Amino acid sequence: MNAILSYLPKIEEKRIQQIWIEATNQCHIEDSGAFPPQLVYQVANGYEVKGLQGILERIIPQQESFCIHCCGVGMTEVRSPRFYIPIVKSYPLVQLQQTIWEETRSIRMGICPTYQPDEWIPRIYFPFIRMTPDEASRLYRKLKQMLTQDHISIQQVSWVSSRATGSDQKRHFSFLS
Repeated sequence: MNAILSYLPKIEEKRIQQIWIEATNQCHIEDSGAFPPQLVYQVANGYEVKGLQGILERIIPQQESFCIHCCGVGMTEVRSPRFYIPIVKSYPLVQLQQTIWEETRSIRMGICPTYQPDEWIPRIYFPFIRMTPDEASRLYRKLKQMLTQDHISIQQVSWVSSRATGSDQKRHFSFLS
């Protein structure tokens, strides 16, 4: 898997991880999973690496940092629930995602269609864990109580490549300010 994403600042990352751990503990859900909270712009099977690096080196330093607005908690279907923090689509966020989409058009392979600009729903996912519908309902209610509306600063974009061999690549590109 390859993804273009933004990691959250360390203080926000730790805060969101702690909310997840506390909520799953209070709901008596084991194996809550470790995760780095992140905002994903695009997922693909692969990229032409030199082309991607050149694109990100060119477009990301021209961008200014911006804040995302987090609004509560969301959940996918109950049978196989996945929890997430919805992100409001702001102009800087949408422009960045659309720019990444357009600029990588000729160098990506096997793109995940849910990241097309018209279909993309920005969110920060919690880890996937197996649970019963009752556990999912309890956890949803707990997360809803614990998550408040927040503004989180986004200061960089990263390209992450996870290979079946276990070797991962990460490259980070910082915004102008």
